[in-house]
Amino acid sequence: MASQQETQFHTFTAGAALAKFRQVKLDSTNDRQVVATGAGEKGIGITQNAASASGERVTVKLYSGSGTYKVEAGLTIGTRNGLVYSGASGRLSSTGSGNAVGRNLDTPSGTGSIFELMPVPMSENDIGALTLIDDDSGGTNGGTLQLTTTVDLVDSTGGTDGGTGVLSDVLSAQTGETGASGLLNGSTNGSTNSLVKIPVAGHSAGTAAAVGNNDSVLLTMINEVRADIASIVTAVNNNLAVIAAEQAANHVVLENNVTTVADQTSNIINAAG
Repeated sequence: MASQQETQFHTFTAGAALAKFRQVKLDSTNDRQVVATGAGEKGIGITQNAASASGERVTVKLYSGSGTYKVEAGLTIGTRNGLVYSGASGRLSSTGSGNAVGRNLDTPSGTGSIFELMPVPMSENDIGALTLIDDDSGGTNGGTLQLTTTVDLVDSTGGTDGGTGVLSDVLSAQTGETGASGLLNGSTNGSTNSLVKIPVAGHSAGTAAAVGNNDSVLLTMINEVRADIASIVTAVNNNLAVIAAEQAANHVVLENNVTTVADQTSNIINAAG
């Protein structure tokens, strides 16, 4: 047999005829007036007496209190411990939309029967109707519940240096890494960046020529180093420009994501009521 704990009651004016043990909501037309909830609507409590017409006084056991509630079943409610929802005319049903009101502690015999309701906490409630936040898919940035991934910096592939999200490979800007363009041995004397080994003793007529060749090689290498430094500075500056541009773009994306999360949080709070 259904039972209830006697706690937290409040008296309202009925906005229309109300049956006993029906769920009600606050009426939008008058202060302290209640009417029966419809399917999917959120109620404030359960009537404890019937009101035959509008204007009569009706006592409501509020959901803000503790304890369990006697409630009239609408459509057939399943076996005990199932979730029940707001149905038509203030009755509760095991099928419906919106948040679950509670769980039936016993199994009602059918429509119009009285059963005991245990309200459920928000953590158990069904808020699946809220749109989930997508992770970088669907919707638009910051506008329709989409979190956008920040832009990745590409390491020396795709795009252009400093312009479209690519980091230059600083080392590749040097001209003296491989081959005959930057070696100090191999290749041939003087004209192609090769230092000549000069004998320590027994100077020959070719010594002056070898020294001249080496001077030429060293000057060439120094000029290449100067060019390398200029290229490295350019690449570093380009990379700094890329990083600054991506930081600015990601800042906008993060602001959009914060707005999205705030909107979704507000929806959850409103759903929790």
